[in-house]
Amino acid sequence: MKLINAKVMESASRQIDWISCTFNDSPSPCENCMYTYKCGQENLACDRFLSYVESGSSTLTSTTEDATPSRRHFVKAFVNKNELSLSEDERTLIKKLNSQRGMNHKRIAEMFYVLPETIRKVVGAA
Repeated sequence: MKLINAKVMESASRQIDWISCTFNDSPSPCENCMYTYKCGQENLACDRFLSYVESGSSTLTSTTEDATPSRRHFVKAFVNKNELSLSEDERTLIKKLNSQRGMNHKRIAEMFYVLPETIRKVVGAA
C-alpha cells in the first residue's frame, strides 16, 4: 500500500510541475534558441527548459552550458520513470542487456528512457 501511495503522490507532483509552466507569463527558454530544432528531432532538453517545466520560471543565464541539450534533461522533464515504474519484463531485459558486451548503462538507459542511475539500481551496481 505504501508503494501505491508513493506512486500516486509522485504522479500528482509531476502533474503540478507541468501546471506551473502553463501559468507562466515569461517566454519559453526555447524561443530564439539555436538548439530548438535539434531538441525536437532528437528528444533532447536543456537545464533551462527543465527549470522552466519544474518551476514555471524561465531562468535565462548567459552561460551556454545551461543551454546545451542532453537526453538526461529530456528524461527528467518528460518521462521521469524510476526503478519502481519498470515492469518485471523490463527489469529482466535490462539485466540481460547489462551482461552483454558493449552495452553500458548509458546506452541501456536511452533505450528505456530512464536515467543511468536507474539502470545501476536495477542491475545492483548502485
